[in-house]
Amino acid sequence: MPTPRLFLLSLVLAVVSCEAAAPEAERVTLTVRVELAGGRDVGATPGRVHVFADSQPLSRLEAAFTDGQVCTLATTPVTTCTFDVPRFQPVTLVATEPDPAVSVRFAAQAASDTDRDGRYVEFIGWNQCPEAVERGLCVLRPPAATEIVARFQLMQQVTVYQVGVARMDYVTISAAPTLKLPPTSQNILDLAGCRRVLQYGPPCDSVRLVGGAPFHRFTTWVPRQTIVAMFPVGGLETEFIRWDGDCIPASLYAVGTCSLITPDSSRAPILLTVHYQWWNCPDGPRDRNTGTCQLVPPPALRPALTPE
Repeated sequence: MPTPRLFLLSLVLAVVSCEAAAPEAERVTLTVRVELAGGRDVGATPGRVHVFADSQPLSRLEAAFTDGQVCTLATTPVTTCTFDVPRFQPVTLVATEPDPAVSVRFAAQAASDTDRDGRYVEFIGWNQCPEAVERGLCVLRPPAATEIVARFQLMQQVTVYQVGVARMDYVTISAAPTLKLPPTSQNILDLAGCRRVLQYGPPCDSVRLVGGAPFHRFTTWVPRQTIVAMFPVGGLETEFIRWDGDCIPASLYAVGTCSLITPDSSRAPILLTVHYQWWNCPDGPRDRNTGTCQLVPPPALRPALTPE
């Protein structure tokens, strides 16, 4: 009869032998298609999907400190990547997107103002996701070869022009944090621009002497549901005339203030033009009569303002 010690030793050896003989987890192919909405070809973009094949699902914070693989939307409109992952084991997909941006540039209107820019894209969703734990994160447990599509779109471009003599302040307010690794609770758009105008403080911009030709004031590339608010102010002797474009007047602030909320689906650049009066002087546009100047348009031809 074997002693208890010998029996225990035999049991341990048997367990070790079984573990050594156990086959590795079966592998399957995971195909990740990263697509840009609208089938647009804008060159390489910074939209990414990070792939983590781990023993358990990961949060965005945990993924930031875990080694994984990346599929970048480097070829638009579609980039396809394949990964070898364990069958039936959790695979965490984490989408990341670049920061939005604002470009403040005082220059004559140009055709290139409306060029689409692939540097600014946002994640909009998966074609399917069994475990959508949080925005931009998906967990799969592939039983066989599996394909998933990560959809991005160009951020909405908003370009603002000015006709006539005025200042032009703006404020942007985002709807959600940017999808990053590690995660962030902020978006650089939050109250970007002239915060003082929200507290009825002095303008941040200076008076720009513009005549009848539109001049570019600023362009934003922003995610969906972002508020873009404009706060123009006339010169010493120039007054607001109108806005061209889809702009919602704001009655809480000075005449001429307006805003918009970007749509859920990115579309062609949104173009807005604010019109103010200007004094046509021998040496160019001015914000007041310096002696022999003419007000354009003259008061008799200035459209009546619609009550807000």
